[in-house]
Amino acid sequence: MYFFIEYARTLNKKDEPNRKLTQYQYAADSILRKIKIEMSKKYTIGQLAKELNINVETIRFYQRKKLLPIPTKVSGPFREYGDDEITRVRIIISAKNLGFKLEEIKEILFLLDKCAQATDLIPIIEKKIVSLESHRLKIHHSIEFLGKTMKAMPATHLNLSIALEVFSSNR
Repeated sequence: MYFFIEYARTLNKKDEPNRKLTQYQYAADSILRKIKIEMSKKYTIGQLAKELNINVETIRFYQRKKLLPIPTKVSGPFREYGDDEITRVRIIISAKNLGFKLEEIKEILFLLDKCAQATDLIPIIEKKIVSLESHRLKIHHSIEFLGKTMKAMPATHLNLSIALEVFSSNR
């Protein structure tokens, strides 16, 4: 589409240099303005939260934890957030969903901010894999224990001593 717009502009400049803008140039300029607006769209904190399908307080929490910078007020009483903030929050959410803790996410974002090499993430990822493997083993043992306990459950009424025996046997 961009080529069409530029072509429409150059046609008019070659053929009629002193003539006012034609309808093609008006259309081209209108489309370019819309593209520029879309590319540099700004959001309030509420719009940002809605775009990301999260709560406004989640954004403020990320700001308090220094995961997301607090933008300055550009015009009026509202702070403006852009595409960089959307991308940053998406990275935070994705990393949380993969099991990364906030401190680990902060480290990832630090590497991102200093334009580090992608390979600099490898030690962080390897450490997370080890942690998740350990967690998986604990979960597997818990499932096995609960299954055995359930099968060996006495056919009596539940009381505190039975509950204590069940849940303290897995140490």
